[in-house]
Formats: sequence, C-alpha cells, structure tokens
Amino acid sequence: MSGPQATKVYFISPLEQWQILPIVVTFGAAFITSCLSKYLIVRGRRLTVFLAAAMNFVSTIFIVCGQWPEKNKDTALAIFMIGCFFLGISMGCYLSVTSYFINELAPDTVRSVLGCFVQMAIALGIFVIYAFSLGFTESTDREEISQSFLWRFAVAFPTILAIIQVLLLIFVFPYESPQYYLSVNQPDKAMAILKKLYADEEDAKNRYEFLIYLARKTEKSSKTETNLYAKYKKAFWVGLAVTGIQQLTGINTVSMYSPI
Repeated sequence: MSGPQATKVYFISPLEQWQILPIVVTFGAAFITSCLSKYLIVRGRRLTVFLAAAMNFVSTIFIVCGQWPEKNKDTALAIFMIGCFFLGISMGCYLSVTSYFINELAPDTVRSVLGCFVQMAIALGIFVIYAFSLGFTESTDREEISQSFLWRFAVAFPTILAIIQVLLLIFVFPYESPQYYLSVNQPDKAMAILKKLYADEEDAKNRYEFLIYLARKTEKSSKTETNLYAKYKKAFWVGLAVTGIQQLTGINTVSMYSPI
C-alpha cells in the first residue's frame, strides 16, 4: 500500500517563478556591461556586435525550442531562464557597442541626431512587439497561448535582424572605428576609414589630428582620473545607486506588472 503522495513545496508560486524571467534578462545585461569595456577596447566594436548576435541566437534556441509548458515545468523554467540570461547578455552588448560606434564613427554634425534615433528605434521596437503580441493573444488561456507558434516567432524575429546586421558588417562595412585602429597602433587604417566617412579629405585630416590629440590627452589624464575617483568615490556610488533605483519606477514598473 503506497503512502500519501508528497506535496511539492514552492518558496514562490509557479506563476511568480515565470515572472522572474524579466529579472534574469536584466541580470544578464548588467553582468555583461560591467565587464564589457575591456573587451571593447581589446577586441574591437565589430567583434562585440558578433558576440551580441551569437548570444541572441543562443537565447532564441533556448527560448523558442523550450517547450512551455510541458509535463516537467521546472525543467522548462530552467531552460527559459538560461535563454533569458543569454538574451540579457545580447542586449547589454548591443546597447554598449551601439553607443561606441555612433560616437566614434558619426561626424559631429549628425552625432546627436543619430543618438536620438537609437532611442527612438528602441521605443519603436518595444511598441511594435507589444502591438504584435496583442494581435495574437486573442485567448486569455495561458496554456493555449503557450502552445502558439506566433510568440516563438516574436522571440526569433530579432535574431533575423541580428543576422542581417552581421552580414552588413562583413560585406558592406567590414571596418572598425578610427579610434580603435589608433588604440592598436594602426594609424593608416584609421585615416582610410576617415576618408570613407568624410567627403572632404581636408575634413578627414582635421578629424584625424583631433583624434590624435584626444588620444594623447586621455593618456596624460589617466592618473588624474584615478585621483578624482578616489576623491569622489562616495558621490559616484550614490549616483550609481540612484540610477539603478530609477529603473524600478516609471514605465519599467508598467512593463513588469502589466502581464499579471
């Protein structure tokens, strides 16, 4: 005679476990951005884009191919968490390298406009995916929605864009930024890129000389910046904490709790 069936105890409910997934994405993005600056300097901007695309592809495999829900929901949750972590790494890479590329490649006259365009593109992308999601969630049954192919397409669609981006960086613009070439002692390549970016050769030379001046100034001011950090360390960490706390408010709160 078999004994009573054991009841599985959850520290948090199964529904709340699935709501942790956005936090895992944020953690992945925070993890990669905290250690990405050295990679950007050593490996360059294009390789960082390739890394982001690879992480995007891996996250899509885990999320799209993870059958949710299956008989073993704990396994499905673990698969989704792994996918969300890689997705966060991809997002962190893209956000960091995009700013680098724009600041280093765009001429002064259009740099601010391109920076605003990136923010508009992010907002537009969020709007499009939410609108797309509303289009296929006619049912309110979570089990039925989870079996739909359309949400998997919504997850996989950014991977298609990432592949296009990689192809463009391989065949259309297979170059690094001038600042990177100067940092690895390849001034000829830096000048060649500037000539491609500026129609007037004189403008390209002026920009090259300015970048040389900035590189020397940065090298001289490195010790000064270290001393400034020691002096304003507390203020720095307070500002960093306030910036992080701000992410818990506003539209982020709406996005986090709207599916509940």
